[in-house]
Amino acid sequence: MHTPVQRIELTTWTMVRFFIILIGLFLLWRVLDILGLLFVVLIIVAALNPAVTWFVRQGIPRPASVTLLYLLLITALAVIFSLILPPLIIQLVTFTESFPAIIQRLTPLYSFLVESGAQQVLSSLTSQLSVFTQGVFSTTVQVFGGIVSVVTIFVLSFYLLLDVREARNTLITLLPANKVKPILAILSKTSDKIGHWLRGQITLSIIVGFVTFIGLVVLNVPYALALAVITGLLEIVPFIGAITAGILAILVAYAAGSIKLAAFVLIFYAIVQQIEGNFLVPKIMQSTTGLSPVVVIIALAVGANLAGIAGAIIAVPLAAGISVIFQEWPKLRE
Repeated sequence: MHTPVQRIELTTWTMVRFFIILIGLFLLWRVLDILGLLFVVLIIVAALNPAVTWFVRQGIPRPASVTLLYLLLITALAVIFSLILPPLIIQLVTFTESFPAIIQRLTPLYSFLVESGAQQVLSSLTSQLSVFTQGVFSTTVQVFGGIVSVVTIFVLSFYLLLDVREARNTLITLLPANKVKPILAILSKTSDKIGHWLRGQITLSIIVGFVTFIGLVVLNVPYALALAVITGLLEIVPFIGAITAGILAILVAYAAGSIKLAAFVLIFYAIVQQIEGNFLVPKIMQSTTGLSPVVVIIALAVGANLAGIAGAIIAVPLAAGISVIFQEWPKLRE
């Protein structure tokens, strides 16, 4: 007996749909930068909307509430920058001027590593740091695109905060009546979790940066403020950021002092990272996103593998949003 041969027929409509999907994927790839910018805007709106809502509940009109909140944020940032920037700039200028001396100081360490057979490790580390630096620069350029994109993010988030209700009402008119409630619930919970994530991330950066500054001052490490600010900023990049900041601080300590001071800095950073990794990150991220530490770690690993540094940064808020969709999916299908 002969087995009947199955024939696959490709209709004209099937081919049309196939090419439509290809064109859609191509357009999506072309506008990834814009989508990244819009994602940043949505994160900022999600973080600031609870504060705007609180002002509105106090009897302040929403436009005035949004304006007041932005004025408060700008004032706070101006005060912080006025206190930190002058000494930070001085330290960075001094560090730049003394950089040749630091390199000369590190030469014996490099010779020791070569003689001890660790040259390959050093070369690998240098290569990885170079790739990381290029990745940070590339990600920064792609997401923000310079001053124009920063201003765009500021303006879009401002106007979106003003028109949250109008956007919600427009969405309601576009949805089927039986899907309005579950979809709005998903959007509301996702917004809350993403906003909590951003506030938690800022909290982590401030705590780690402040603790690092105190520790480096106590250890009498030069450029303590600059190193602390770098450590706090790199906190947004999971794992790699902390390692990079620690290596930089250790090298500065060794160049400015001795191997003993560098060892103390290594121990200090190791303690800070243990406290951060085992206590601060799981507690803050779990309480702000509702995700278990295991899910957070898996999300970070998957995000980093799929999209590098940018993927690791947005992995947690995306995981939080996906968890909400799974929780509300049964209601959505009713």
